[in-house]
Amino acid sequence: MNKAIFVLTLFSFGSHAPLNIMRALFMAEAPSYSSEMDDELSITGEFGMLIAQGNTNTSTLLAKINTSQELDSWSYQVIGDVLYKQSETVIAEQQQTETSAQKIFVSSQLDYKLSEPDQRLFIYGEYEDRRFSAYRYQAPFAAGWTARVWHDSISEFKYSIGPGYAISEVEDRQVMKKV
Repeated sequence: MNKAIFVLTLFSFGSHAPLNIMRALFMAEAPSYSSEMDDELSITGEFGMLIAQGNTNTSTLLAKINTSQELDSWSYQVIGDVLYKQSETVIAEQQQTETSAQKIFVSSQLDYKLSEPDQRLFIYGEYEDRRFSAYRYQAPFAAGWTARVWHDSISEFKYSIGPGYAISEVEDRQVMKKV
């Protein structure tokens, strides 16, 4: 059996991780984080590709990104996630390609800081399109109040509460029967 696997991680970085040896080597040229730099942009991302060959040929693509920033009066976070998986099989000497997973997800939260910067008003929205689920898409939206309980250079805890509304479209799957 001939088998090949290929995995690639393109980038993964952030400015708020604890210091260790690998991070020190990776971030040797990066500027250090200072609490005075609240408007510093934080981006964490990942890209992966897996290709396997053998009885079936499979390829998977995965990409994720998480971006956030604290500004004087505003803060925001944007998250994106994409997944695609496809398989090739040979049935009766014919090659068939089949998609087995396909997902697109995007979410964003925008916070307006009140007189106390850890007390905020927020608006949140997300969109998910998952090809093999019961829904064609789902999109919830919410607005309300956020409290940041603690924040330091390596961690943060905050929660949000408020009413929301969701819209979705049910996937119309018609089953065809052979007579």
